[in-house]
Amino acid sequence: MVKNMLVDLDSLIKDTHAAYNVFGKYYDLMYAAQGRKAGIYRPDVADAFTDVISSTGSKFILDCACGTGDPIIGVALKLFASQSEHMRIIASDASDEMIVKCKNNAIEEGLGEKHSDNFESLSLEITRSCWEELPEKFGSNRFDMVMCVGHGFFHLISREKMISALRSMTEVLKPGGYVVFDVKRWDKNDDLHQEKGVEPVKWRNWVQDGDKRLMFLSTSTWFDDQRAVDGVIQLKNFYVLEEGLLGLQTNARCLFWGAPFRATTALELAFDAGLTDVQELILNMPSEKNEAYLRDNVTIIGKKP
Repeated sequence: MVKNMLVDLDSLIKDTHAAYNVFGKYYDLMYAAQGRKAGIYRPDVADAFTDVISSTGSKFILDCACGTGDPIIGVALKLFASQSEHMRIIASDASDEMIVKCKNNAIEEGLGEKHSDNFESLSLEITRSCWEELPEKFGSNRFDMVMCVGHGFFHLISREKMISALRSMTEVLKPGGYVVFDVKRWDKNDDLHQEKGVEPVKWRNWVQDGDKRLMFLSTSTWFDDQRAVDGVIQLKNFYVLEEGLLGLQTNARCLFWGAPFRATTALELAFDAGLTDVQELILNMPSEKNEAYLRDNVTIIGKKP
């Protein structure tokens, strides 16, 4: 269904931020239910981004949309196993709940310990920050690479906000440092008002969570809006259901707003933000399973002049 959008875009971003704070505790469970990752992070994706970091000679890394730690926890495990004395990694996210999950996941993987209310680690620093706060929080000209892996850009909706976020990432880079970000691959659709495999109600399977059985559903709606980066806004409703003696009850309903856009637009955004040597990065994922990531995602790399 295609509709017209009249709501203030900042309110949609706030809705999405609030949704992550609710959905954070279910995020990894949903991925497990779908069979998209068995553990905290996807080893294939972590391997691919570790290769990118190593090939560029980057030593001081910021993941500025770390979520629950996929793939940065896997990256940290691999990098520090081989060259811990030379590496430093910081993971940040705008969502408090995602940061809590990321810290717990890092502890579970042996990357840190919890002392009182504080997470302590020699391998990985985890902190809350949104994109516009990056220069104030970390300072200018500090990192060799800034990563933004996942759906973060999608949720910013407008071209202006996406470019602003990229400029914040660029500001905290050393000259010659790299911004690496990826977005969903929409190029396979002539019409951005659609998405492969999306039905009016999409069943996302179930998972056992202790003594509870949780089920996941989602719905998608599209809106025409020229304020969006490529003229289309998507609303995705996620529902978390719990099975009980009286049937299913809704534990959470989360609204995630975003704007689909094509690889050509992603490249334009990076150029417009002032990055140079901008190109689509082909990640090293040789197996058939890993190639699905390449079919579904576009990864962009650019350099700070």
